[in-house]
Amino acid sequence: MKVLFLSNPIQRDGAPLRLLEIIEYVKSNNRDIAMDVYADRIAIKNIYSQYIDNLYIRDKGEMSLFKRIIDKLLSKSGLKKDIIQSIAKNRYDVIYANTVVQLKKAIEVKKYLPQSKIILHLRELETVSLLYNRDIFQDILEVDRVIAISKSVYHYVTDVLKVDESKVNLIHSGTHLSKFHNFEKVKNPEIIIGTVGGSAWRKGFDLFVQTARIVCKKNPNVKFQWVGNINKNEKLIYEADIRKLDLCENIEIIDSTDDMISLMKNWFVFASFAREEPLGVSVIEAASLGLPVIAFKKSGGPEEILEEGGGVLVDYIDNEGFANQIETLVDNPERYDYLSEEIKKISAKYDISNSLPKINNVITEMLKNS
Repeated sequence: MKVLFLSNPIQRDGAPLRLLEIIEYVKSNNRDIAMDVYADRIAIKNIYSQYIDNLYIRDKGEMSLFKRIIDKLLSKSGLKKDIIQSIAKNRYDVIYANTVVQLKKAIEVKKYLPQSKIILHLRELETVSLLYNRDIFQDILEVDRVIAISKSVYHYVTDVLKVDESKVNLIHSGTHLSKFHNFEKVKNPEIIIGTVGGSAWRKGFDLFVQTARIVCKKNPNVKFQWVGNINKNEKLIYEADIRKLDLCENIEIIDSTDDMISLMKNWFVFASFAREEPLGVSVIEAASLGLPVIAFKKSGGPEEILEEGGGVLVDYIDNEGFANQIETLVDNPERYDYLSEEIKKISAKYDISNSLPKINNVITEMLKNS
């Protein structure tokens, strides 16, 4: 039995690291399953090496712009002919697309391996899915099983994409919460509002800056930290905004780090400014430290996490409302402590130990049916 996993570029990033955990778990529980990985490019070492036999790589970063355009014209899916031929020889039973970005590649592979089954691990909501794949309504028909990482993704698949519920598994994307258990939130005299995200529009850096402007006008001692890798050009633009708003002393942009705990334990709250967030692993990690969460309604995953309490939801992209909730928690320590205890309890169900066995079951079931 063979599985081909289609990975996003291999880097220290959410989706590839989540895929590594899946591959590691499947390998340790199924010695008779052979696994290989395809990725467009590799930014760090092959993190999958000890679990797979073959790694197919096409490093687009080494191509000139002209070559990339020609390459795309020659292959709509983005798979090179020689890679397709190598993949076809291995006769995979299951093709596992780790995000919607990889779906077209999975469909292309299946043309050469018609007996194989496609699993789509959907980590995106409607807008992002369409940005990456304008043919999603058609392409989803080629998928044999969908793993939805949250209720909002599940409803997108069943209600919008019209996939039959029998073909969809709701399996929350989790993280290793055990590494947070030995840490306590620091009683920091500074009030730091923290968040995590890249520069993608959906993460809401513009909303972060506008909210900081409102809060700091009333309370200039409040600090805001944004953690994430941001494109150099966009960073220049953001820093210009911060400078013109006289917020250089209040807003700090920090590059992604493997040691998020050291930052998070000093934060007052976790602020999710996301317009669209399928779940929010960083939200869960912050929650496990007892950080109350503030997020937007209709944003997806954060709204689901806060269904049982532990934070505050404000109207969609309402900066004034967001700022008011920060001020309310600063002024109301009893309310803050109550939400802190609530969110700690809620975070426990998102431990990765709950999701990995379920994902493994989906893979083994599809292998039996291939």
